[in-house]
Amino acid sequence: MFRESLGNWLYAQRSKSGGWFWALIAFLGLLVLANVFVHPHHPHFGLDAYPGFWAVFGFGGAVIMVAVLKKIVAPLLARPEDCYDRDQ
Repeated sequence: MFRESLGNWLYAQRSKSGGWFWALIAFLGLLVLANVFVHPHHPHFGLDAYPGFWAVFGFGGAVIMVAVLKKIVAPLLARPEDCYDRDQ
């Protein structure tokens, strides 16, 4: 019962994905804006005292991980298209 109603709700939300995306962006922006007024208690090094540092750090880390995975790891794991269909 719950599983079916949750599935129907999620299916209905799929058509509203643009609204959910912008709501998430607005929420993350509010968190960065709140960081301007709420300062870290004890910054561990110089840069983390700046507002929004951890947001930029996380985004930069994610971009770097995607680039490394796409350029280095994916070619190492790639298989030919007919890997399992070849006649031996």
